[in-house]
Amino acid sequence: MQMNRRIETLEQPITLTEIVSAVSMLTALDKLRLIRIIAEELESTKGIFPFEPNKTYCLPTPYNSFGVADILAEAMEPHIKRRASERDAVSILDHPKSP
Repeated sequence: MQMNRRIETLEQPITLTEIVSAVSMLTALDKLRLIRIIAEELESTKGIFPFEPNKTYCLPTPYNSFGVADILAEAMEPHIKRRASERDAVSILDHPKSP
């Protein structure tokens, strides 16, 4: 692979485009391993954490949000009905009624 030769000889830095091209050739498992390696490396890097120490952040939660379940159920109702009708149509196609 060309990237290996460039790393070994250290002629010049590898560009991000070359890295992305090389990563695209990896298997899914190797890509996941690479993500883990990069995440572990970033974890040890100082100064990249987006939160400030000793600062309070507001995190919205569903607690004490009365009525949210009803709003969500109402929003999902058309999708649930459509999925049910699609499932019924497939069922009819799979098992047609006998005359």
